[in-house]
Amino acid sequence: MDLTYLQASKDPGELPATFSIPAGYENTGTKRINFSEPVLLTITGDVTLSIDGTVYESGDTIPVAGSYHTLTINNPGEAGTITFGKRKQITYLYLYSLGSSVITGDITGMKLTYLYLSSIGSSVITGDITGMKLTYLYLYSLGSSVITGDITGMKLTLTSLYLDSLGSSVIIGDINGMALTRLYLHNVGL
Repeated sequence: MDLTYLQASKDPGELPATFSIPAGYENTGTKRINFSEPVLLTITGDVTLSIDGTVYESGDTIPVAGSYHTLTINNPGEAGTITFGKRKQITYLYLYSLGSSVITGDITGMKLTYLYLSSIGSSVITGDITGMKLTYLYLYSLGSSVITGDITGMKLTLTSLYLDSLGSSVIIGDINGMALTRLYLHNVGL
């Protein structure tokens, strides 16, 4: 068995940070991302990507942004993927109002400090947030997406927690001792 495979199977952070983009996808909603270090971009299918107005192609290196990169994604033809290096390199993910096209991805192993998923329509984002050093966690109207995890270990980092209409997602944990400046829990099955 290949050593690379063994390492990746033990640490999800070593897996590619890949998002599937359906055929015919037209940019909709807001998509933002940032990294801990520059990442190698890999694109398959007919997917096109521009970041803050600059076109990027497969094989390009995307630098770290001051705050975040705003993504424009289109796919006029064959379904494909966008891979932003390894999951452990992703520190910021913001997906809002993605419409009826289905974008899929897994956040398990990402080193997120900021996670915002809201009204993501038919898109399916899955993963476990346990162990992340999140300062900001906002999950709203997730549809078929399933985010799980224990936020207890985020006592030293989490300052904003907003959970509303989580569907099948399960977030557990003890918020005692957190330095929360914002706490909103609604329709979370308490």
